[in-house]
Amino acid sequence: MDDDVMDQQKFASSAMVLVKHLVDMEERNAGECGHYNPEIGHKLPEVQLHEARRIMTRSEFIQAFDHINIFTIDSRACVRADSVPMQNAFREVCRTPGFARELKETLERISDIESLGRTRELTIKVNMLKTSLLRLVYSKS
Repeated sequence: MDDDVMDQQKFASSAMVLVKHLVDMEERNAGECGHYNPEIGHKLPEVQLHEARRIMTRSEFIQAFDHINIFTIDSRACVRADSVPMQNAFREVCRTPGFARELKETLERISDIESLGRTRELTIKVNMLKTSLLRLVYSKS
């Protein structure tokens, strides 16, 4: 992947991870009719900001999502869907056949690509260290 495509994939997948978490929370807390729990009322699922950052694993993106009205960060530092229609869209996306599998595959692909980059960097550093050590040994001889 090109760098800009990789950045876009990281941005989008981090949002989808949080979307899935919010929809899963809603389903766990739903009453008999699906989306409404009389004990909670009509309240969108929300998580604390620090928890949202942990879930997304890309904490730097949360402000951008708030800025473009995907999620909202309220005055209590809670993150939720920006609106009820947005939560409805989250629900619809998560119920798309194959969504969980495709999200998992995307996250694995991003991880593999990032790992590849880190491996090359480590290899170069090790080779440079070996070269430096060899020069040091030969210069003392």
